[in-house]
Amino acid sequence: MPATRPRLSDNLHRIRERIDRAAKRVGRDVSEIRLIVVTKTVKVEWFDNLAEVGVTEIGENRVLDARAKKKETSSPFLWHLIGHLQRNKVSPALETFDFFQSIDSHRLARAVSQEAQKKQLPPPPCLIQVNVSGESTKSGFSPPELPDFFAHASEQSLRLDGFMTMAPYRADEKECRSIFKELARIRDQYTKQHPQHDLSQLSMGMSRDFELAIEEGATMVRIGSACFEGVES
Repeated sequence: MPATRPRLSDNLHRIRERIDRAAKRVGRDVSEIRLIVVTKTVKVEWFDNLAEVGVTEIGENRVLDARAKKKETSSPFLWHLIGHLQRNKVSPALETFDFFQSIDSHRLARAVSQEAQKKQLPPPPCLIQVNVSGESTKSGFSPPELPDFFAHASEQSLRLDGFMTMAPYRADEKECRSIFKELARIRDQYTKQHPQHDLSQLSMGMSRDFELAIEEGATMVRIGSACFEGVES
């Protein structure tokens, strides 16, 4: 047993308590909120320990890294792709991930749809990445680009489950809340306009700001560094 395994368990316990308190502050049911543990810097040797402390969903940024890790672990996780997906990696991504959180362009949406049909796979659940903050370093649709995306979404066999965004790394509480509120507003708007899609999921909030995201409506939080603080990952 790794010497730092109790630290991992303690970290996850504290995070779950913080999720619960954030939900209660705004009258939400904590069961609405899914914890995605980000394992992009974590060795596969830790995956069994994650499963033992109740982690069921993990997030990875890179297709080939995730594919290698998945082959080495028998723990039954739901695998989320949370990083930018290159179109030439769509085929192995479909073989590796259960959930695509970062559909950030028309061309990528089309590639995922076409490759899934080619492989005779059901369309994977996808989130539309929205660059709410307007940062030039981040991928995603700008809010004004979304009407055009939805106008053509029916042309593809895609399962659209909601939206994803990130706040700037150095954003203060006011800016974070503004970004998260805007994504929730976008979700509500497009849910009304496109009832054929279940757009209920909001993936927003990471280690530094997940409590604010929950208070503003997040249904998924993506937490990495807070889970592994003090753990030799």
